Amino acid sequence: LGTELAYYRQFFPSLSGGQFDELVVLCQHVADWNLKVNLISRKDIASILQNHLLPSLAVSNVANFMDNDNVIDIGTGGGFPGLPLAIANPNTQFTLLDSNAKKMKVVADIASKINLRNVNVVTSRAEAYRGQFDFLLGRAVTAIPNFLSFSSHLMKCDSRAMTEEAGSGGKGLYYLKGGEYLGELQEAGITKHSIKHVSDIVPIQSDKFVLHIASPEIC
Repeated sequence: LGTELAYYRQFFPSLSGGQFDELVVLCQHVADWNLKVNLISRKDIASILQNHLLPSLAVSNVANFMDNDNVIDIGTGGGFPGLPLAIANPNTQFTLLDSNAKKMKVVADIASKINLRNVNVVTSRAEAYRGQFDFLLGRAVTAIPNFLSFSSHLMKCDSRAMTEEAGSGGKGLYYLKGGEYLGELQEAGITKHSIKHVSDIVPIQSDKFVLHIASPEIC
């Protein structure tokens, strides 16, 4: 796994060797735990880099996470994209949210073993959770209108966020998904967005893209 991941270091130049070591350990922990708790699809374990880790890291090449920003990964499941992004951005604060208590217990254990001090693991439904965040993350949790219906209240709508432009890497929602999305955006009343295909960020076979909806569209 480490040898395979080493090839992709060139596409994430801001990451140190130590961070890549932590990413390898993360994948190993997920694979080990997956034998007991279904964190990710069992058939996906052999493709954890292509299907989970690298698409998660791709978000970091699109979003401009700053020191002390607060990010929430809504419906984190097995910890993706939140855990890889927390490793890649150690000075940014990440809240990993999911209502599945069994998965969240495992995610908290993995974060503890890697000593990720910038991760807060919360077991809750998004609509019941309260907080204000600079960035929202999602990973094909549900259709965009539904996702926004239960998560938009978590978006920080201060003056700085409201001046961010779509496509700038600024604050807002970064959503990893594939397939049709324009109809979903129209239904949600979103008029501005940007997308970046994962395969344009890192050379893997993927139909996924990172959809960015800036804060003013959500607030």
